[in-house]
Amino acid sequence: MSAYGYQYRYDPRQPQAPMGGPPETPPPAQGGGERVDIVRAFKYLFDQPGWKKTMLMCTLYMFIPAVGPIAVQGYFMRLVKQMIARGDDRDLPPLEGFGDLISMGIKPFIGTMVYMMPAMIILYVVWFAAFFFVGLGSSLVMLAMKGSEAGGAIGALLIVLAFAVVFILLMAGTIALMYPLKAILTAVEVTGKFEYAWKFKEILAYLRALRPHYLKAFLGIQVGNMICIFLGMLLCYVGMFPAMTIAMAANAHVRAQLYRIYLARGGPPFPWGPEA
Repeated sequence: MSAYGYQYRYDPRQPQAPMGGPPETPPPAQGGGERVDIVRAFKYLFDQPGWKKTMLMCTLYMFIPAVGPIAVQGYFMRLVKQMIARGDDRDLPPLEGFGDLISMGIKPFIGTMVYMMPAMIILYVVWFAAFFFVGLGSSLVMLAMKGSEAGGAIGALLIVLAFAVVFILLMAGTIALMYPLKAILTAVEVTGKFEYAWKFKEILAYLRALRPHYLKAFLGIQVGNMICIFLGMLLCYVGMFPAMTIAMAANAHVRAQLYRIYLARGGPPFPWGPEA
């Protein structure tokens, strides 16, 4: 029995890790075989007893400045660890111990910031510089062709094309930056150590071991997130907060599925850390 009241499943066919950690060889990912089930990830929350209370409390936590979203992140860290340890997604972990949830959630929060902030600063500096020089170059072209109707049209077209190319390249850079984030979150959640956001060797090995499942999961969850948030916006933006809770739950479910596939493929497990 864990500190939060859920019982880890015993399966005599599997070698068992010490109490409080996952089995060394987990069962297949939910959905059967080595397959990430995106639909299940978005539906499973509604199949669990007490899901209304959990969604309501997580949504209310979102309104608490600063620490609220961190506590929600901590709850879904608890969920990821429960799913990995038990090998299934039956039942939701208890939503209790607000301070403990903050202590848990601060780790993936810091881990994400450690990874994202330097890269985002560089990306935005490059973005600004690129648009500045594109604009400067386009203005010079327009001045050179001043007085010519055809030249003005060509100059305007060059401006549009230059901005389009820069925008596409920067969007590609943003996607590349976001791509390993699920792997980083999983490493931090499993170990309970935010410094695992810097373990690039382990993260790259994790990504390589999960080809092509990680890519499919990344694309599928992005589409699901956009649909979820869009539906929340249709409810006069009030639905944005429960939509964010559903999206966070789905992302946690997918992270647990991917980690179980990783272990089933013989990947070396991350050190199993405490919840709080």
